[in-house]
Amino acid sequence: MTSIFHPAQILRTHARVPFALLVALVLVASPYFSFSFVGGGYHDGQRFGEAVCLTLASVIAAWRLLAAPATVAWTSRSALVALVIFFSLGAVSSSVAYSPRLAFHEVATFLLLLILALLVASEVRAASQRYLNAVFCVCGIGCLFYLYHLAINFVAFVLNDVQPRHNDIIHGFDNFRFMNHMQTVSLPILCLLLIRSERYGKQFWLWFGTATMWWSIVFLTSARGTFVGIAGGLLIALILRRRFALRWCALFLATSTAGLVAYVVFFRYLPTAIGFEPLDFLSSTVGRTAADPTSRRLELWSLAWDTILQHPLLGMGPVHFAHYAVHLKNAAHPHNWVLQIASEWGAPALLALLVAVASGCRGLWRASRNLLPKDRLNQDLACAWLTIGGAILIDGLVSGLIVMPVSQLWIAFYIGCALGWVRSRQRSTPLLGNEELRGGIARMLAVLILLAATVLFWNGLYPEVADFARYHEEVTRAFPGMFRPRIWLTGLF
Repeated sequence: MTSIFHPAQILRTHARVPFALLVALVLVASPYFSFSFVGGGYHDGQRFGEAVCLTLASVIAAWRLLAAPATVAWTSRSALVALVIFFSLGAVSSSVAYSPRLAFHEVATFLLLLILALLVASEVRAASQRYLNAVFCVCGIGCLFYLYHLAINFVAFVLNDVQPRHNDIIHGFDNFRFMNHMQTVSLPILCLLLIRSERYGKQFWLWFGTATMWWSIVFLTSARGTFVGIAGGLLIALILRRRFALRWCALFLATSTAGLVAYVVFFRYLPTAIGFEPLDFLSSTVGRTAADPTSRRLELWSLAWDTILQHPLLGMGPVHFAHYAVHLKNAAHPHNWVLQIASEWGAPALLALLVAVASGCRGLWRASRNLLPKDRLNQDLACAWLTIGGAILIDGLVSGLIVMPVSQLWIAFYIGCALGWVRSRQRSTPLLGNEELRGGIARMLAVLILLAATVLFWNGLYPEVADFARYHEEVTRAFPGMFRPRIWLTGLF
């Protein structure tokens, strides 16, 4: 049987440079981005990698807008209107915030992430199933390589007779929770690769083993948000797709069970057998959860709610929770995407965003409802999109999923893939109905907005990047031992 991964076929499938494939490559390479040579860490390297990726997305989008009439893969015009309102309110809030430079950077980041998602969507809508499989395969191979690196780290500790800890062998992230954010999206993609490769024999067992070990890391790090998010996403898929989701849910049950067994064997029994202490973070988390179920999130949520009451219309300004929460010495974001948007952007902006999210969910539901019962490939895709979407929304209620650079890119990548799939089931929608506007004024306006967003985005980064080593040294001297990432690892506002 022919393999589902044919790089040459990717280029034949899509005439342009495959941007979705480029994004996938950045995602799998992100654990190896580091600014350690200038005093930063993986988070800062990943932020810079995201910056390059978003800038490239802006350039490609502007080029395509100037080259041809634009079409937009919206699920409905209500989503477009809601997002225009959302970003407009964010701009107004930024203009009156304590630090407009940093506030506009956050608005520009979200806008460029949306542009990246639309570029991915345009390719997925026009491309074949083989192209989508190849993009997923890149993600899967990246996960497989990460597991290989993890095994090498573990063996190195054993050979040097040093007791390993879970956060020693979880490489590429300054906080292993940032990896958990990435797993919320990547785990369902691994299972999607698995379920779509059943007829390929050896590939099935390759992806089954990869998904199993990916689950073992969830148990190793006791990723409560990831576990609950994926479980909630599966429940949503099961409720909405019913019998069509049974095979999908059974696959998750099998891989998660195998992952739990792998965790016990490789991270508890094996270390004990060779004379080390087991990597037992799971049981300690049970005790910590019993003592403090929210892990100090209540004080963050309380502060966010207080600021909503004080600034209900425009909020305190995008990214400004990091400024007003300094006295808590806890985190630079409220670990809840609803409270974050409401407290920083304002309640009306949150309402507009919820309308856009609801519109996207409705479009996904409609597309999945119209599938033929025998169309197993698209039935599986529909279950995957519903699961990942639900997992992001649920996990984001207790984590910084929408804040960290790697998870931001994963979310944008998912939105692009899901949106492109939805639009491939429907007719494309023009940017504007009037041909003259679509050919001239609207396209030039869109290009100017892209240019402004890119300038504002880099304006929020450049003063620090220009002399990053000195910036990092000053912050660590002023706040020793404190790392509260929001834009950069140091968390200095």
